[in-house]
Amino acid sequence: MSMKNSINPDESNDATLSSLGGSRQLICFNEDKHSFHDDLVTSVKIIGDGESAEIEISNPEYSKRSTIIATGLDLLRMSDFRQGNIISYVTVFEWDEIPPELIAELMYMDVATLKTSKYYDINYNRIRENKYKGLAIVPSYGCSIQALCKEVFVDEH
Repeated sequence: MSMKNSINPDESNDATLSSLGGSRQLICFNEDKHSFHDDLVTSVKIIGDGESAEIEISNPEYSKRSTIIATGLDLLRMSDFRQGNIISYVTVFEWDEIPPELIAELMYMDVATLKTSKYYDINYNRIRENKYKGLAIVPSYGCSIQALCKEVFVDEH
Protein backbone atom coordinates (compact mmCIF):
# COMPACT_ATOMS: atom_id res chain seq x y z
CA MET A 1 0.00 0.00 0.00
CA SER A 2 1.52 3.29 -1.04
CA MET A 3 1.00 6.46 0.93
CA LYS A 4 0.48 9.91 -0.52
CA ASN A 5 0.56 13.25 1.17
CA SER A 6 -1.57 16.27 0.44
CA ILE A 7 1.10 18.19 -1.50
CA ASN A 8 0.42 18.96 -5.15
CA PRO A 9 3.59 20.50 -6.64
CA ASP A 10 1.56 22.23 -9.35
CA GLU A 11 -0.55 24.22 -6.89
CA SER A 12 0.08 26.63 -4.06
CA ASN A 13 -0.01 24.65 -0.83
CA ASP A 14 -0.20 27.51 1.63
CA ALA A 15 -3.43 28.49 3.32
CA THR A 16 -4.61 31.10 5.72
CA LEU A 17 -7.40 30.07 8.05
CA SER A 18 -8.84 33.10 9.80
CA SER A 19 -11.74 31.05 11.19
CA LEU A 20 -9.38 29.20 13.54
CA GLY A 21 -8.72 32.00 15.99
CA GLY A 22 -6.89 34.64 14.00
CA SER A 23 -5.03 34.64 10.74
CA ARG A 24 -2.41 31.87 10.62
CA GLN A 25 -0.18 30.85 7.74
CA LEU A 26 -0.47 27.08 7.29
CA ILE A 27 1.27 24.56 5.09
CA CYS A 28 -0.09 21.26 3.81
CA PHE A 29 1.07 18.16 5.63
CA ASN A 30 4.12 16.64 3.95
CA GLU A 31 5.43 13.26 5.17
CA ASP A 32 8.96 14.11 4.05
CA LYS A 33 9.01 17.29 6.13
CA HIS A 34 6.72 16.46 9.06
CA SER A 35 7.65 13.18 10.74
CA PHE A 36 6.63 13.99 14.34
CA HIS A 37 8.42 10.78 15.43
CA ASP A 38 8.86 10.76 19.25
CA ASP A 39 6.92 14.04 19.59
CA LEU A 40 4.00 14.21 22.03
CA VAL A 41 0.28 14.75 21.42
CA THR A 42 -0.54 17.29 24.14
CA SER A 43 -4.14 18.29 23.32
CA VAL A 44 -6.96 17.90 20.84
CA LYS A 45 -9.45 20.72 20.30
CA ILE A 46 -12.62 20.57 18.20
CA ILE A 47 -13.34 23.87 16.43
CA GLY A 48 -16.83 25.25 15.78
CA ASP A 49 -19.54 22.65 15.37
CA GLY A 50 -16.97 19.96 14.63
CA GLU A 51 -15.81 21.38 11.30
CA SER A 52 -12.13 21.15 12.26
CA ALA A 53 -9.81 19.63 14.82
CA GLU A 54 -6.54 21.04 16.12
CA ILE A 55 -4.05 18.47 17.41
CA GLU A 56 -1.28 20.07 19.45
CA ILE A 57 2.12 18.40 19.11
CA SER A 58 5.24 19.22 21.14
CA ASN A 59 8.79 18.07 21.52
CA PRO A 60 10.14 19.47 24.80
CA GLU A 61 13.68 18.26 24.04
CA TYR A 62 13.90 20.60 21.03
CA SER A 63 11.45 23.27 22.28
CA LYS A 64 9.35 22.53 19.18
CA ARG A 65 5.58 22.99 18.93
CA SER A 66 3.27 22.32 16.01
CA THR A 67 -0.44 21.97 15.39
CA ILE A 68 -1.93 19.48 12.96
CA ILE A 69 -5.21 20.93 11.68
CA ALA A 70 -7.79 18.67 10.06
CA THR A 71 -10.36 20.79 8.20
CA GLY A 72 -13.66 19.64 6.73
CA LEU A 73 -13.82 17.07 9.51
CA ASP A 74 -16.21 14.18 8.90
CA LEU A 75 -15.15 11.53 11.45
CA LEU A 76 -12.68 11.68 14.33
CA ARG A 77 -11.70 8.89 16.68
CA MET A 78 -9.23 9.22 19.52
CA SER A 79 -8.35 6.55 22.05
CA ASP A 80 -6.00 6.04 25.00
CA PHE A 81 -5.23 9.73 25.61
CA ARG A 82 -2.95 9.82 28.65
CA GLN A 83 0.15 11.52 29.99
CA GLY A 84 3.03 10.97 27.56
CA ASN A 85 1.29 10.37 24.21
CA ILE A 86 4.36 9.53 22.13
CA ILE A 87 3.94 9.52 18.34
CA SER A 88 5.47 6.76 16.25
CA TYR A 89 4.37 8.27 12.92
CA VAL A 90 1.73 10.41 11.22
CA THR A 91 0.30 9.50 7.82
CA VAL A 92 -2.17 11.22 5.51
CA PHE A 93 -3.87 9.07 2.87
CA GLU A 94 -5.54 10.37 -0.26
CA TRP A 95 -9.19 9.27 -0.63
CA ASP A 96 -8.39 6.42 -3.02
CA GLU A 97 -5.65 4.98 -0.79
CA ILE A 98 -7.36 4.97 2.60
CA PRO A 99 -6.82 1.45 3.94
CA PRO A 100 -9.85 -0.57 5.09
CA GLU A 101 -8.22 -0.80 8.54
CA LEU A 102 -8.51 2.97 8.98
CA ILE A 103 -12.17 2.96 7.92
CA ALA A 104 -12.82 0.04 10.29
CA GLU A 105 -11.16 1.91 13.20
CA LEU A 106 -13.29 5.00 12.55
CA MET A 107 -16.45 2.87 12.49
CA TYR A 108 -15.56 0.78 15.58
CA MET A 109 -15.56 -2.42 13.53
CA ASP A 110 -13.03 -5.08 12.69
CA VAL A 111 -11.91 -5.29 9.06
CA ALA A 112 -13.59 -8.67 8.36
CA THR A 113 -16.96 -7.40 9.59
CA LEU A 114 -16.58 -4.10 7.76
CA LYS A 115 -15.91 -5.68 4.36
CA THR A 116 -19.05 -7.83 4.59
CA SER A 117 -21.15 -4.96 5.92
CA LYS A 118 -23.40 -2.68 3.89
CA TYR A 119 -21.72 0.19 5.74
CA TYR A 120 -18.44 -0.40 3.90
CA ASP A 121 -19.96 0.41 0.51
CA ILE A 122 -21.94 3.32 1.94
CA ASN A 123 -18.87 4.84 3.60
CA TYR A 124 -16.49 4.10 0.75
CA ASN A 125 -18.87 5.87 -1.67
CA ARG A 126 -19.14 8.83 0.73
CA ILE A 127 -15.33 9.00 0.99
CA ARG A 128 -14.96 8.84 -2.78
CA GLU A 129 -17.66 11.43 -3.50
CA ASN A 130 -16.23 13.91 -0.98
CA LYS A 131 -12.57 13.09 -1.73
CA TYR A 132 -11.84 12.79 2.00
CA LYS A 133 -8.32 12.26 3.25
CA GLY A 134 -7.52 9.77 5.98
CA LEU A 135 -5.38 10.97 8.89
CA ALA A 136 -3.66 8.43 11.14
CA ILE A 137 -1.56 9.35 14.15
CA VAL A 138 -0.02 6.09 15.31
CA PRO A 139 1.46 6.00 18.80
CA SER A 140 4.52 4.40 20.27
CA TYR A 141 2.67 4.91 23.54
CA GLY A 142 -0.69 6.41 24.40
CA CYS A 143 -3.06 8.29 22.13
CA SER A 144 -4.04 7.09 18.67
CA ILE A 145 -6.02 9.40 16.40
CA GLN A 146 -7.83 8.63 13.15
CA ALA A 147 -9.86 11.06 11.06
CA LEU A 148 -11.63 11.56 7.75
CA CYS A 149 -11.33 15.16 6.61
CA LYS A 150 -10.98 17.37 3.54
CA GLU A 151 -7.47 18.74 4.21
CA VAL A 152 -4.61 18.36 6.68
CA PHE A 153 -2.43 21.36 7.47
CA VAL A 154 0.46 22.01 9.83
CA ASP A 155 1.01 25.21 11.80
CA GLU A 156 4.61 25.33 13.00
CA HIS A 157 5.04 27.76 15.88
